[in-house]
Amino acid sequence: MAENRTVPQVSVLIPTRNERDNIRLLTARLASALRGLGWELIFVDDSDDDTPACIREAEKAFGLNLRLIHRPPGSRQGGLGGAVLEGFAVARGAWVCVMDADLQHPPERIPGLLEKARQDSLDLVVASRMHRQDGLAGLSPGRSRLSTLLAWLTRAFFPGKLKNTSDPLTGFFIVRRAALRRELLSPDGFKVLLEILVRTPGLRVGELPFQIGRRHQGASKAGLLEMGRFLRLLGRLRIQASRHFLGFAAVGATGLFVNTALLFAFTELLGFHYLLSALLAVQGSTAWNFIFTDLLVFGKENNRRGSLARWAGFFALNNLFFLLRGPILTSLVAFLGIHYLISNLISIAVATAIRYLVSSRWIWSKGGSMSTGTAHFYDIHGVIRVESGVPLPELAYFKVPELEGPADILVQIGNLSDPEPRKGDILYEERLGSLGFRLRIRRGERVDVAASPLIGKSPHVLYTNVVEPLLRWSLVARGYALIHGACISYDGKAALITARTDTGKTTTILKTLNLYAFSFLSDDMTILSADGRLYNFPKPLTISRHTLRAVDDARLNFKERLGLQVQSSLHSRLGRRAGFLLARLNLPVASLNALVQMLVPPPKYHISRLIPRVRTERTAQLCRVIVIARGKRRKVRLLKRKAEQILLENGEDAYSFPPYPQIATALRQLNGRDLAHYEQAIISRALHRVPADLIFDPNYQWWRRIPGLMTHSNDLKTQRVARKPIQVHVQQRKSAEI
Repeated sequence: MAENRTVPQVSVLIPTRNERDNIRLLTARLASALRGLGWELIFVDDSDDDTPACIREAEKAFGLNLRLIHRPPGSRQGGLGGAVLEGFAVARGAWVCVMDADLQHPPERIPGLLEKARQDSLDLVVASRMHRQDGLAGLSPGRSRLSTLLAWLTRAFFPGKLKNTSDPLTGFFIVRRAALRRELLSPDGFKVLLEILVRTPGLRVGELPFQIGRRHQGASKAGLLEMGRFLRLLGRLRIQASRHFLGFAAVGATGLFVNTALLFAFTELLGFHYLLSALLAVQGSTAWNFIFTDLLVFGKENNRRGSLARWAGFFALNNLFFLLRGPILTSLVAFLGIHYLISNLISIAVATAIRYLVSSRWIWSKGGSMSTGTAHFYDIHGVIRVESGVPLPELAYFKVPELEGPADILVQIGNLSDPEPRKGDILYEERLGSLGFRLRIRRGERVDVAASPLIGKSPHVLYTNVVEPLLRWSLVARGYALIHGACISYDGKAALITARTDTGKTTTILKTLNLYAFSFLSDDMTILSADGRLYNFPKPLTISRHTLRAVDDARLNFKERLGLQVQSSLHSRLGRRAGFLLARLNLPVASLNALVQMLVPPPKYHISRLIPRVRTERTAQLCRVIVIARGKRRKVRLLKRKAEQILLENGEDAYSFPPYPQIATALRQLNGRDLAHYEQAIISRALHRVPADLIFDPNYQWWRRIPGLMTHSNDLKTQRVARKPIQVHVQQRKSAEI
């Protein structure tokens, strides 16, 4: 049969061994189940009977787009898992479905697996036998009990990796081909899914229940040999998953002795203050730890960075952690009265796990240049399409399984060591080289963003400091403005509520939505067209422990509420001011910001987690602009020109953190045009005949006055209890115009 050049949607991959009696019925059911779906069929065959001939007969009988790989004796490495890996290498479909040939895996479930993957934006969907009580009905009682036991044992070995997978040992699953990292896999035996789940980072995994059928013909290949292979695989994966951390911890333990000895020597023998002694001891133990960590733990298999870069990164990391340990050490000694040697050990122990995470993912990250890994796709109202090699949580609302057309913005993470800069490239680099915040933006038919690994490990910084500024000016080039303002609507009419950063806009929006029957469009950014149409941009809301007082039944668990105490302190107005101070001192503040947000992500939650009953609208017509500010309670009517100025100034304020100030001028330029003029023109046209008010309140209670500004009717209803109508009272004051 001539090779079909059409790229299929799904590659159905079936490893076979002596399955001659099942082939014809299997292919008939596949042809029926996948009719109308672009697909190809791949058999990787290790048979010693005439299974290959039966496959060729089925190919002719059903007119299949089929590929057969027959592995002769002596070239069947890895058993079934090795066969699947060979099939992955030749698959052409965007999705690969792996299943057995014995008809225990019903082909009729394949369309459901594909639909589940696309609908929920998943990378892999497991057909789970454990998801329903009768899922194992096709097995004998003994096999059923054994499968349940082995699944439980496997999940116990990998509680983190498999927390959302009830059946990691099934042989029936569908996976996005772009998400596979074949170079990380070395399967041995039947359980290739387990290796994919454990070894592939960042997989988005879901499940779909199915009932395993009874074997049609032939005998099961499971036996003592395969059981031995499985146990060997389980042990190998567990050891490899823990090996780096155990080695890192072992070297760190020896470093403790070095650190403690130096601390004692500097303090007791030389008479230094214990904090100065601790700083000097860190330098000595860091040198010790680096040498043995590099040689024994990471060095041989991770070589993206040179020795000098790894040395510099490791010393920078340890000294940064000393700054974090300093307050802990002081508190333990000064306030709790714990001896400084014991306090030092406690502070080091607290930092070990975090230091390992940063070291393994940043300093000794694996080799390779630019890579997108698993692709993540976002379609923003059909205006801008984004493809990213790492997830962008702020754009989760716009996530789609695939883009209908080429991306307008492509985000890649890598070491940026490839090409020479081209004319027009926008470059930003701090003094830490590839270890720090490093960025290249290249504009052509699409915008190509290349960011250093550190930025890729901090998705909130990647989005806020890189992607969103690009979205702002890309939207302007297409006739839209990205406004720094929240948006709520009622009966199709919307209010755009804007304020300077850290004024209290989020609390105001939450309080308003919690009490009144407004719909939600956006909290931080809103898309505005020149005709006054607003389009939602529902990013997760950045909250604080005080913000929760504005809502009644936020769905945050105990762990999230506890973490909020730390996150609120770090990601606060005070933290923002500290960042600007460091920037004025010409320190690598963008790198520090990325590192801090990687270790302690900001507290961001979707509106549905905070107000579960709220309704989200896609679009509404602008009917009023409301500017909120702190001060003596009054309302001021704004002239159109002043309202424009405030919206533009608040927009710039939202992007005032590095690297934006350094690259803003270049971002605004497109084909010799200054897009800032176009942005102002869009806003000016949109505000034509739209009233704008500046409202002051000393007690941050702007939410009391917003309903009265949006409507003078009494048809707004509270969201509480029986949703009874309420009277909206607004104190009438003489308005001034400015």
